[in-house]
Amino acid sequence: MKRNISFCLLVLLVAGCASVKNNLSKIPHSTYVCNKGEMVGNTTIIFKDSTFLYSERGDLFQGEGKWRSLPGGKVLELKGVMETRDRDLSLNQEINFNLQVKGKGKLVGDGCVFLRK
Repeated sequence: MKRNISFCLLVLLVAGCASVKNNLSKIPHSTYVCNKGEMVGNTTIIFKDSTFLYSERGDLFQGEGKWRSLPGGKVLELKGVMETRDRDLSLNQEINFNLQVKGKGKLVGDGCVFLRK
């Protein structure tokens, strides 16, 4: 009986690790969008191999930076710089937040639910 329980736990552990690995392997070269409503617009993150492009409010704010998976593979850390694209207004803001990997096509964090596009 103990042998069956140990085997079942091993199978669950392997399946769980494979699931996290598969979810993370789909992050590079993908686009995630958070719809913040008609008044605010979309926030978009385009992931590359280890970098990302970030835009929000109809591309009024655009940025870029580096991303990495934190140990355990369930959280992505994004760090970079965002600036405005308006001639009359010049603002720079730091991008520094974590996104939780939730399922196959969902990232949650920074007040948004990002869905894979």
